[in-house]
Amino acid sequence: MSETPSIPDDDAVREALRGVEDLEAGMNIVDLGLVYGIEVDAEQGVLVDITMTTAACPMAEMIVDQARMRFARLRQMKCLSRSGWYGIHPGRRTR
Repeated sequence: MSETPSIPDDDAVREALRGVEDLEAGMNIVDLGLVYGIEVDAEQGVLVDITMTTAACPMAEMIVDQARMRFARLRQMKCLSRSGWYGIHPGRRTR
């Protein structure tokens, strides 16, 4: 009998997202302040609200794809991401 993996918490998801880099900015999306919200649910999966550095960010698709790959490594769960232009919130930026 295999053991069911534990559900990651917000901190684990945020740490996984530190591996997603906005190549134009040269910084990961967490430290850049692009992650607006994280919801983790055993049945629904991970839902992350991400903004981009600009409204027409050419890296948007790549950033979302990288985030999904990080979640797959974290735990086999469905990843939903809502991305859009919310503007970079100065209080969310850590660097």
